[in-house]
Amino acid sequence: MKNFFTTIDVIAAVRELQSIVGMRVHNIYDINSKTYLIRFKEKDRKAAVLFESGIRIHLTDREWPKNQMPSSFSMKLRKHVKNSRLEAVRQLGVDRVVDLEFTDKEGSLHVIIELYDQGNILLTDAQYTILNILRPRTDKDKDVKLSVKEKYPIESARQDFPFPSLEEITASFEKAKKGDNLRRLLTPHVLFGGSLIDHVLAGAGIAANAKVDVNVKRDPETISKIYAALESGKTILEQIQNSTPTGFLTYTEETRADGTSVKAYQEYQPYPFAQTTQAPHLDFPTFSLAIDEFYAMIETQKVDQRALAKEKEAIKKLNNVRKDQETRIQGLEEAKKQQELMGERIVLNDKLVERALVVMRTLIAAQSDWAVIEQWWQQAVDSGDATAGSITKLDLMNNQFAMRLGDPFDEEAPPVEVRIDISLNAHQNSRKYFVDKKAAAVKQNKTIQASAIAIKNAQQKANQTLEMVRIRSDVMKSRKPFWFEKFVWFISSENYIVVSGRDAQQNELLVKRYLRPGDVYVHADLRGAASVIVRNKNAKNEIPPKTLVEASQMAVCCSHAWDSKVIANAWWVHHDQVSRTAPTGEYLPSGSFMIRGKKNFMPQSQLVLGFALLFKVDEDSVPRHQGERKPFTKEEAEEAAQNEEASANVAEEAVADGSDDDGADEEKKEDEEEFPDVSVPISSLKVAEAGEEYSIIEIGSKAGRAPQVKPETKKYLEEKEKQEDAATKQKREQQQAQRQRNKQKLIKKKYGDQDEEERELRLTILASRGKQPEKPVEKPKQPVVERPPKREPKPKAEAQANNEEEADDIVTFDDAVEDGTLQSLTGKPVEEDTLLFAVPVVAPYQTLTTYKYKVKLTPGTGKRGKAVKTALELFMRSTAATQRELTLIKALVGDEAAPRNVPGKVKVSAPQLYK
Repeated sequence: MKNFFTTIDVIAAVRELQSIVGMRVHNIYDINSKTYLIRFKEKDRKAAVLFESGIRIHLTDREWPKNQMPSSFSMKLRKHVKNSRLEAVRQLGVDRVVDLEFTDKEGSLHVIIELYDQGNILLTDAQYTILNILRPRTDKDKDVKLSVKEKYPIESARQDFPFPSLEEITASFEKAKKGDNLRRLLTPHVLFGGSLIDHVLAGAGIAANAKVDVNVKRDPETISKIYAALESGKTILEQIQNSTPTGFLTYTEETRADGTSVKAYQEYQPYPFAQTTQAPHLDFPTFSLAIDEFYAMIETQKVDQRALAKEKEAIKKLNNVRKDQETRIQGLEEAKKQQELMGERIVLNDKLVERALVVMRTLIAAQSDWAVIEQWWQQAVDSGDATAGSITKLDLMNNQFAMRLGDPFDEEAPPVEVRIDISLNAHQNSRKYFVDKKAAAVKQNKTIQASAIAIKNAQQKANQTLEMVRIRSDVMKSRKPFWFEKFVWFISSENYIVVSGRDAQQNELLVKRYLRPGDVYVHADLRGAASVIVRNKNAKNEIPPKTLVEASQMAVCCSHAWDSKVIANAWWVHHDQVSRTAPTGEYLPSGSFMIRGKKNFMPQSQLVLGFALLFKVDEDSVPRHQGERKPFTKEEAEEAAQNEEASANVAEEAVADGSDDDGADEEKKEDEEEFPDVSVPISSLKVAEAGEEYSIIEIGSKAGRAPQVKPETKKYLEEKEKQEDAATKQKREQQQAQRQRNKQKLIKKKYGDQDEEERELRLTILASRGKQPEKPVEKPKQPVVERPPKREPKPKAEAQANNEEEADDIVTFDDAVEDGTLQSLTGKPVEEDTLLFAVPVVAPYQTLTTYKYKVKLTPGTGKRGKAVKTALELFMRSTAATQRELTLIKALVGDEAAPRNVPGKVKVSAPQLYK
């Protein structure tokens, strides 16, 4: 697979980039740390250039995923290059270096992209002095240092590459060794790379992988033929330089287990080379389209290749199981035949076997030494004794010997070596082999049955693996991640999308780019809590109270209150109350927000979340789920409150009727008087105004609110503190009195001999004596009440500029498209639905009451990965699950993104969890 640009690719790309010369830079984005995108705009015409350090540069029409926050390098490029005009695009000499020249009122700038080795991207001024560099480095070979304020060495670029002469090519052949690759031999002598060399050699009838003295001779005729082919390559190179190149993509194709074909792009070319046209390939009208397609589909093809590799591995395991079982069965079959053959040979040669047994028993009965027996056996064999000659080996340690027995009725049958037990006669030895043959047959039958089961299990496991691989690859290719999945998110019970930041960077990104007019900003009443935004579908309508309660609960659960297990409040404000601009005369730290006006406080929220599954349905299935998540009207809210109150009254009556204690009613009445039940319906919820005109919300890890202290503990601590204060005060007074006494002793010792006259004289000299002017009696100052500074109206021009700058950063979405996306996600799938994929979601548990698959999450000690695995296993045990739902749930097992939104320390609760 091709991984970087060649010299011919750079020439073709620079040729295509000439079409955007004269356009102005609209903005610059970074795709990753090495890849950047420049958008150009001119009247009704738009274009985009994508370049990757050391890899590629080309025009693109695709929407590439950008980083959430621009890097410092892209910000530097924006500062200098934004709104400037692209003046020229050139290649530095014949090197793989592209120079983009931009001009504006202040002068010209250069963006230099190096496409060789590890690559680099540099921003320089008109004199090529480096203003910013992506990768500072030092070239020790050329003694060149690339860093800020250094000059970029454009003079070191190779300006020309002369075409070699016939003598130079001949000299290279003379120095070459036998077996050297011909293409590697020619590459240092010509400008064009290996693709063009293979093309011209193919035209000359020479194979691409030809080797010296193997496929190619060193004779002058062959060398002249190769030189003529190189000259034709020079003509093709000039043709690429002077014409608009087209694009070609070569690929390989493999078949998966389900019969679908998988394409894998191999390389892109700006010219129809011979090796390109002979292989399977795709044609494109421009070279940039071919490059764009290659790198855009490379991730999808990697998914296909990984799926194909897993399928091959599963099939290989299945084949290994089959091969192992077949080997076992074949070994038992051979053993059975061998046992039968040896038993038959003993029967056919029973007299010979009996004679050998008699001789061996006689020698052993005579208590002959084993060495003597072996010596007799060797002498008998040398003398030509038939019985001794049939014995091949003595194993007296195991009371056995081996005989080579043939078939007396078939002289062509090869003899078989049979081990004879001395303690048994010939018939007993043969019967022993026949018994072993039957045991081998029984074992073979059992092995065949077990083998069938083993192969069936392996086949089933392989099919499950193949099915899982197919589902995952299909989901990954068809599913495009939603914009809100990079945040902590959920859909409220009234179909509002609620998003929260994972860290300080995402919190700032939410406010900066995703907070729109009409949205609501929610924050827990704790330091360092996450920013939560409720996306309003219609800026003219208010966010319903139920959604605000759910968002408040999410804000509290996404704060330190979860780890501390402390119940806390949350508040919300409108979008126009959140600002990143500090008031006049004040400083707003980075990562902080200014909240102006009143805060609307919500009731305390319980630390209860839920993990559930949402299913994406197709367009035909969306109408079945209309109204699943709709806003509650005022009448519905009041009716729900009345139903809840009625059910509570019924429960109280049932408890009262079932009591046998006469004093229970009196105790209950006293409890009600002392602790009356208070019902606060959501529809009548009032908001409290903040006492300050504005406040600052800081983002970062701060200590959370201290846990609440019991009244008894508080009273004990206060009494203990008073006692400690009294003892400390008494001790402090004693120490102060002692210090005064010591001071008087020192004064008396130092000035004890001094009389009154001497004292007056010393005071006069020191000017410490005399009448002091009377100071006017100062009136007590009135306490100064600090008030927040009044917000001075900004100049219109400045305010408009700030609004335009912030509006440029805000990400806009089509409300209809976003609402349609939410409608296509359902937590209650039915059998008639066509399910595309499943999406895990973490939300307040009250939001998930209607979901089919859900578990409750509370603060605990478990890890998030194990919690999600437990939940998915519970979902897969559900008897109400359809086959498609089970398939999509299985696709989530092992998915790293599934537990991403679950809190760190958690406890899972659900019915049937441990059954």
